[in-house]
Amino acid sequence: MARQSSDTYYTHTGTLCNGYDYRNQAWVRNGKYEACGHTGPCTCFGKKWQGTWCAVTREENEEVA
Repeated sequence: MARQSSDTYYTHTGTLCNGYDYRNQAWVRNGKYEACGHTGPCTCFGKKWQGTWCAVTREENEEVA
C-alpha cells in the first residue's frame, strides 16, 4: 500500500515545495527546510539545514518507505 500524504511539488523542477522529506526526516515549507522545533541541543536535519532549498524529488521521496 502506498503512503498517503499531502506533499506538493514544484511543476517546473519536480522538487518538494511543501510537505515532509522522508529521506532526511525534515519538514519543507515553500521549498526550504524548516527547523525541527526540538528544544535544547539537537542534530536534526531540519535544524542544521534550516532555510536551505530542498532538492528532493517526488520519486526520491516515494522510494523511502
